[in-house]
Amino acid sequence: RFKRFYFHDSGRLFVINSKGEFVVYPEELRSGRSISNRFLFADGARNKLIQEIVKNRGQFVQQYRASERIEPLGPVPKLLFVKYLLRTDYFVCIAVNEDDLFANAVPAGR
Repeated sequence: RFKRFYFHDSGRLFVINSKGEFVVYPEELRSGRSISNRFLFADGARNKLIQEIVKNRGQFVQQYRASERIEPLGPVPKLLFVKYLLRTDYFVCIAVNEDDLFANAVPAGR
């Protein structure tokens, strides 16, 4: 069983199918919840995110700016990295707080 995945201090890894349903997810997410209910494009479009992910499955890695609804905080800016698993109906996703990428970056030469 998968419980929690971290790619980065604020990153979270999960797997979705082409309908946007979570297949593998951190413990705090519940099955049956659609990613389009949790992540949105910056323009507020819900299902457009899933449509774009499926449409661009040929790319090695996709990247999207999105917002995650986190109660009681409201929308939190995220970078969503998506990789299609060949010959399956699944996508591996990593959601990272955009601000944390810059805060934890180390300048070259250190």
